[in-house]
Amino acid sequence: MATAGALGLLLAGCGSKAVALDAPPARAPGPAVTTASPAPTTATRNPLTGLPGPVKPVVAVKVDNVSTAPQSGLNDADVVYCEQVEGGLTRLLAVFSSTTPTTVGPVRSARTSDIELLGQYGRVALAFSGANSGVMAAVRAANLQDDAYDYLTSAYHFDKSRPAPYRFLVDTAAVLAQAPGAPARDVGFRFGAEPASSAAHPATPVLAATVRYPDTTITATWEAADGTWRMSRNGAPLRQQDGKQAEARDVLIQYVTIGMSGYSDHNGAHTPTSHTIGSGPAVLLRDGKRYDGTWSRASLSAPTVWTAAAGGSLTMAPGRVWVLLAPAGTGLAIG
Repeated sequence: MATAGALGLLLAGCGSKAVALDAPPARAPGPAVTTASPAPTTATRNPLTGLPGPVKPVVAVKVDNVSTAPQSGLNDADVVYCEQVEGGLTRLLAVFSSTTPTTVGPVRSARTSDIELLGQYGRVALAFSGANSGVMAAVRAANLQDDAYDYLTSAYHFDKSRPAPYRFLVDTAAVLAQAPGAPARDVGFRFGAEPASSAAHPATPVLAATVRYPDTTITATWEAADGTWRMSRNGAPLRQQDGKQAEARDVLIQYVTIGMSGYSDHNGAHTPTSHTIGSGPAVLLRDGKRYDGTWSRASLSAPTVWTAAAGGSLTMAPGRVWVLLAPAGTGLAIG
């Protein structure tokens, strides 16, 4: 385990006002360590995937998303969100409940987008590497279980086989054993038969679809052989450290307004916020087809409602969901 001072150097790039991790934060210590996660409640289906199983606590992890940062754990997540950050790049927020992998990362800093997005999940655990002082204060004032490194040091570790600064990883099982958050709940996903279609709003066959951010593209390519969408970044397969490409059963493209948070990184670049309260267009990629629709969310704690353009819900196939928080008005490139 690296020292707090060494980690402080790693996080120097998170913001011009980054919290130094070799100094205790101005808050009471984090939750007491327990020996095991709380027993899961009984349920027939996970509300995040639609798959059979009990409802378990949730831990969300901020994960880097650049070509030099091989990820770990994405194919164990129930939901993966892609959000825009400084310079038009993207970061991922991976949500785990069904499984709790021991290696997820590389872990990066929190953003204001995470607070608004996770409001619909309740007081779930959030694992991250730090943030600038303003964002850190906002995270700690939010209805989130703050499980950052400085409160839960033993759940994090460095992998020196990785290139710097992408060596920082988290054990989600250790997070939930020591400081569990709320169990998974209904955040608006609906699973079942394919959504309604009509002559005006047909289900269109799609082999690949690309969302464009200012300096990143994310592409979902349909793989009929195993019924999944394979994820790529900037035209290259988004491969995990184990060599497997990141994949999803369903991909939701949520067009959101992206504003400025009032914070900036160490280079002075303004930090954007993806607003997930409100409404806008949406696209569901399911079973090699495109379904158009809309999304709406009334408040911080309310779930997101996904509606098909032809009527009814944008129902998904049970399994892992990727949600791309796409800049409003950017369209969708179909391949």
